[in-house]
Amino acid sequence: MGKSSLINALIDEQDLLPVGVDITTALISAVTYGQEEKIHVVLENRWFKRISRDEIPDYVTVQRIRGNPQQATMLIVETPRIQSNDWVLVDTPSLFSMNTELTIQTSAFIPNADIILFISDALAPLNPNELSFIQNRIISHCQNPIFVITKIDLVRNYSAIVESDRDRLVQTLVQPREEITIIPVSSKIKLEYLETQDPVDLEDSNFAELAQTLKYLSQHCMGK
Repeated sequence: MGKSSLINALIDEQDLLPVGVDITTALISAVTYGQEEKIHVVLENRWFKRISRDEIPDYVTVQRIRGNPQQATMLIVETPRIQSNDWVLVDTPSLFSMNTELTIQTSAFIPNADIILFISDALAPLNPNELSFIQNRIISHCQNPIFVITKIDLVRNYSAIVESDRDRLVQTLVQPREEITIIPVSSKIKLEYLETQDPVDLEDSNFAELAQTLKYLSQHCMGK
């Protein structure tokens, strides 16, 4: 769905969290503010082990952890790229992974979230499993999640997917259309903008709308 790419793009990082068509996230990763970059993994014995950026895939991705005997329970990244020390961005494994343990990890983290971004992509509308999860597990903890549709660069008329998802959410949640926040974005174009600095790329990525919405909701949630 592009969750890791989305976080990379939000904090203007090309390659902090591992991404790729053949990469599956297997660990909850928390990205928070720090004056300098520091990366730790929390091991099963609750020890914190500092690692380098290059070592992140060894602990975070399904494809690499099989060869790593040191089981980790969380990745914690401190970075000055986070603009507010009130923010902790959390990347979770997929809700509908074939690995039941990964789904349990993600579900257990939901009650701890102030703001929930439910990520889908423009290549497919929300499916019944996703809608059921939103209705039964998310809405009880967060009345107004942000629905982010990624990969809009891959679809000519992504607005049709946006409206299709909105229709499904209106029917499932029994909420007015105007109360459902859906933001279509392209992480790919936002990351390209980091190299080109072309304002057209930034506009096409639609990340400004996402950042503004997150800023507003974070201030509201924290009573500022």
